[in-house]
Amino acid sequence: MDDRHEPSLYLQTQELTSALLVNQVFEPEGKLESITCDGTCHDFYMMIFSAQRAWNRPKYTHTFATFVKARSAATDETRTERGLALNPCSPRGSPLETHTISWLAANKKVCSFRLWPEQGFNFDLAASLEWALSVQSRISMWGPFEIKSALYAQACRY
Repeated sequence: MDDRHEPSLYLQTQELTSALLVNQVFEPEGKLESITCDGTCHDFYMMIFSAQRAWNRPKYTHTFATFVKARSAATDETRTERGLALNPCSPRGSPLETHTISWLAANKKVCSFRLWPEQGFNFDLAASLEWALSVQSRISMWGPFEIKSALYAQACRY
């Protein structure tokens, strides 16, 4: 199934990507299922990016992922006597906590046939996108996909 032509999905994806790049708040459409802990709701997302030139040379190819945690406070209406939420919290207007896994050569010059290993560095999303644009690569993005908190926690270890 190809979701590229869904206008609402495309706009929501653009909003999340823009919010990540300029440290703004993300306001998704609709209600999402949330995890509630101590009156705070958390929603977790993953976006996968690829950068490559038309001829797909390894020197100009890179894949990286950004993991997002959106926080929002639960309203009193969603709490029960046991502290459980009846309705999911909305991450609308919530601050974003992001983590990107994007390992490249520290000098940002990929050499496929180097005889010796070279030092790598985990770049953030903005630096990864800047690198892709600097080598004139085409950038593709898949997501955002809602993920479980365990996957987000595992991604933060890298």
